[in-house]
Amino acid sequence: MKRLLMVLLMATTLTACNREAAPFDAFAQCLTDKGVAMYGSDTCPHCQAQKNAFKGSFDLVDYKECNRNPGACQEAEVQAYPTWIFADGDRNEGRMSLSELAEKAGCELTSTE
Repeated sequence: MKRLLMVLLMATTLTACNREAAPFDAFAQCLTDKGVAMYGSDTCPHCQAQKNAFKGSFDLVDYKECNRNPGACQEAEVQAYPTWIFADGDRNEGRMSLSELAEKAGCELTSTE
C-alpha cells in the first residue's frame, strides 16, 4: 500500500512539474481556493467556451463533469450548463466573464501573458 501511494505521489508530482504555466493559473487556483466550482458537460458548447476563456488554466478550476458524475450534479441541483456555484451558496447559470467571476469570488484577475 505504501509503495502504491509513493508511485501515485511521484506521478502527480511529475505531472505538475511538466505542466507549463498558463496565463490565468493564479486566478483559477484562487477560484478553487475560495470554494467556487463549475458544473458542466464536455458536450456543452457554452461550457467549452467558458473553459477556453481560461487559456489553459482551467485544469486548476474545481470542475464537476455531469456526464461522468451525475450524482454530484443532481445533489447540487444543476439545471443548466455551465452552472457556477460559489462558497456562499450563490449560483449563476450560464457563462460568466472572468471579470464577473473575479468580482463575485473576490479573486484578483491577473494574466501572465
